[in-house]
Amino acid sequence: MSAGSLIIGDVEIVAILDIDTLMSLGETFDRGDPPPGGTETLGERFPDDFTADSWRFRDHCFLVRTTDGIALIDTGVGSIDSAFGRWLGVSGTLPAQLETIGVSPAEIDHVIFTHVHSDHIGWNTVRTDDGFIPLFSNARYHLHEADVAWARSSEDEDDIREFAEEIAPLEASGQLETMAEEMTLATAHVPPALFGRLVREGGTLRLEPA
Repeated sequence: MSAGSLIIGDVEIVAILDIDTLMSLGETFDRGDPPPGGTETLGERFPDDFTADSWRFRDHCFLVRTTDGIALIDTGVGSIDSAFGRWLGVSGTLPAQLETIGVSPAEIDHVIFTHVHSDHIGWNTVRTDDGFIPLFSNARYHLHEADVAWARSSEDEDDIREFAEEIAPLEASGQLETMAEEMTLATAHVPPALFGRLVREGGTLRLEPA
């Protein structure tokens, strides 16, 4: 569901909740690196986010509408067949949430990734009889070249499969654009009567005066 929206001039930013599920603390801290204070009192200290043995995991994507088009920041955890879905046995709901706010995947002009962890790239593609194809068929997918190199270099079996399913189809379709520096994706009027631009630099998206 939509978790809220913010309007700045003629730019609208909509937070979309892709998934809200419980993740066991054993899964959350599976590398033997517990948080300061340990896990035993997390539920008491942060009751909105933890139970005695679980973390309430919430994953958001952000829809940005400007006069130049529509951008989506991150694509969530994906379907039950995605890397994240296979791990925890749950599916995200991004496509249904987009439909709820009146946006079809074909209307997305840009998909911008903060980074390439599984809970940020899960709805990049959908499975078809012919393999995996980009869900956002008319979009340019924007990803830092260092992220692509990092994902491609992994020798982990699960990572290799995820790259083949979520990143490689974007390359094959010609929709993936990598960058090393900042680039302007949209322009917008922002108060007080400033002319601004939406800029991605590394993992940061910002609205700044032009």
